[in-house]
Amino acid sequence: MNNIEIKIDYFSATFPLDVDDNELTMFKAHEMVALMSKYLNVKKL
Repeated sequence: MNNIEIKIDYFSATFPLDVDDNELTMFKAHEMVALMSKYLNVKKL
């Protein structure tokens, strides 16, 4: 029998964003992506 290798290449998560009235939502989203990419040790695209 052949060896079988399985890789899962999908990740989904939902993170709440606390955005104040004087903050931009897109800036907060980019900030969250930067933090997660650093935590997961991956390049942010």
